[in-house]
Amino acid sequence: MQMFYTVRNGDTLYQIAARWKLPVQAIIAANNLRPPYTISCGEQLSIPPGVNIIRVSEADTIEQLSQYYGIPITEIIEKNALTPPYVLKDKQFLYIPQGVPYYTVRPGDDLYHIARRFNILIDGKINPEPIRLLNHLHSKRLIPGSKLKIPYTLPLTTGMIAFNSMSNGHYDLFVFDLKSGNVSKLTNQLTDENTTPFWSADNTMIAFVGKQGKVYLANLHQSLILNIDQIKTGTSIQWSPNNKNMAYKKDEDMIIYHIDTAKRKKIKIGNHAEICLFLNDNVMVYHDIDSSGNGQLYKINIDGTNKAQITNNRNGKIEKIRITQNRQYAVYLTTKSPFFLFVTHLTTLDTFKIKNNNNWSNQLPIQSKNTLQLAYSSTEEMNEDEWYSHIRLKEVTENDDRILAVTDSESPPMTFSPNGRLISFLSGYKGNKYASEIWIVDTKHSVPIRLLEGEQITSICWSKSI
Repeated sequence: MQMFYTVRNGDTLYQIAARWKLPVQAIIAANNLRPPYTISCGEQLSIPPGVNIIRVSEADTIEQLSQYYGIPITEIIEKNALTPPYVLKDKQFLYIPQGVPYYTVRPGDDLYHIARRFNILIDGKINPEPIRLLNHLHSKRLIPGSKLKIPYTLPLTTGMIAFNSMSNGHYDLFVFDLKSGNVSKLTNQLTDENTTPFWSADNTMIAFVGKQGKVYLANLHQSLILNIDQIKTGTSIQWSPNNKNMAYKKDEDMIIYHIDTAKRKKIKIGNHAEICLFLNDNVMVYHDIDSSGNGQLYKINIDGTNKAQITNNRNGKIEKIRITQNRQYAVYLTTKSPFFLFVTHLTTLDTFKIKNNNNWSNQLPIQSKNTLQLAYSSTEEMNEDEWYSHIRLKEVTENDDRILAVTDSESPPMTFSPNGRLISFLSGYKGNKYASEIWIVDTKHSVPIRLLEGEQITSICWSKSI
């Protein structure tokens, strides 16, 4: 449900956004405000999810917090299940909602205009029907002063998201079909907390490393799961563009596994090497340490020939390497201070160096099909080992760097949609080790929307094509 804050005298969008550590642009998008973005006293604003937990200080009272945040005392009491006499304890955690979970109808309102203002869309078009159904309205006529619940609706998208989550005490892989809204269970007690799904390019198969490092290949069309090897837990698996080969690291070897014949090729690459991706059907990119101790990227044919160094890095080891979906660029971090983010074109070898404005070393950069867009999380300590992160979008060759959403995690897993327009990320940690929610945000209309909620969600991966 959308949350609504009532503007008070003297409020500005920046002040309201700062209370929940939100980007101003998110509030503008949530309410479809137009320049010059003026707001008026008594107006209700839909406030996207933000940092809604605080640590109480000794002098705090519910009355003072209610006044500062502009939130009714009853909402704070209900959100935190407080009991009389409502005395707060020093260093107690308290949830502060972004407002009330309803919109109060004003004179002149109608369902269509409410739907247009608060982004109620079906198949990409404004549609007030979700509001009518949620509130059991039998007429289009609205009564001023009545309260309406306003849902979130998904942006126009298709494809599937695979995720690893605990269910009934066991981890398993699940697939969420965004078009139908259906969630299906893919495995039966085969995964553990370290499992990550890896989609084939045609979306027909998912490879993953399960319990005890067993490598599995799941065929979605045939409802068949094969155990094909055993490797180190947490190892990544990569697919060739033609879906005929998989590559993964085992001991000191790169293993090339042919899907149709089940035959394996071994290429000796050493202890420190890390598989990155297929550059094409016959060429792999991988990471290794050179004789000077610096991390470098190399390419090699899948038959072990034509090894060549791609990068000329002199900034220490490199980590968190990602390859763009169109297989044109590599994205990686350097470990020598000051930290830098590098983007290297894998054909021309041209490299962009992006200075670190945040603590890149704790982040997980991902790049979209649009090779000029990079998403990453910027983490800040809230207080006493409590963290939150901003999901940010960076234009690689420009200074543009925008905050899209907020999550209560130090380094949330993220994944781009096949068209590069949407980002899905994990949130709902609530002080725990694992997430409990999957969220989605549109890079061009930054209103975060919760897709689903689970027990413990540890990884996500969007399908490679629609």
